[in-house]
Amino acid sequence: MRIARLLATALLVGVTAVACSVGSDNANGGLADTSWTVVSIAGAPTIVEARPTIAFAADGAMSGTTGCNTYTGRFMTDGDKIEVGPELATTMMACEPARNAQEQAFTAALTGATNWELAESGSLELRGRADMVAEPAAAAGASPAASADAAVALPGTSWLLASIGDAPVADVVPTLEFGADGSASGNAGCNTYNGTYTIDGATIAFGPLISTKMACGGEQDATESAFLGALQAATGWSVDAEGRLVLEGTQPLTFVPA
Repeated sequence: MRIARLLATALLVGVTAVACSVGSDNANGGLADTSWTVVSIAGAPTIVEARPTIAFAADGAMSGTTGCNTYTGRFMTDGDKIEVGPELATTMMACEPARNAQEQAFTAALTGATNWELAESGSLELRGRADMVAEPAAAAGASPAASADAAVALPGTSWLLASIGDAPVADVVPTLEFGADGSASGNAGCNTYNGTYTIDGATIAFGPLISTKMACGGEQDATESAFLGALQAATGWSVDAEGRLVLEGTQPLTFVPA
């Protein structure tokens, strides 16, 4: 009788252990619906005005910016293990050498990541081909519109570009429309474009943007190139006290309602 009770107890402990093990296997759960800004790669700090970003979705999709181009991909976690890729789909814009070098280091480290950990400080550490450290995407400075339910604030709105960085636009005025279905479209100053966007609180990421290929020359081409580059690299958004939309990234974009 005592042996039977011991066997039953052992079996119960074994079942409990298995249940706990299954419960800790949080495939995608530990990183799902989180967004991060990469602050160092292989011990070297990232470029302050062009830091890579990573947004992990609950369905295993991931997206962000390399500091030069935007990218999308897939990930899976199993406990403290992580697998990314095998490849990332990225836009193909050429940037200055330092940002190009950072992009190569970032994509290699991300696709080569094998382990992840949330440090006591709240930062995310990815280890593997090269260690990366990322901080939670900050919402500091965002207006009340850029709150946790911000995803309902931008869909269905249309905007006219007012400035790129500190330079106002004049004769050539690109446009931006946020579709309720997650689509982004408009006129870049010469060609029309379309793509996708995702919002997570005060962070924003644009998927690859596809544009027509008409050459217009002069100011139109210059404005278009600067606008599309800044739009693809946008990582944060807010609406200021005057009702203007500001997209933060490698080059801030300011819009007024259309």
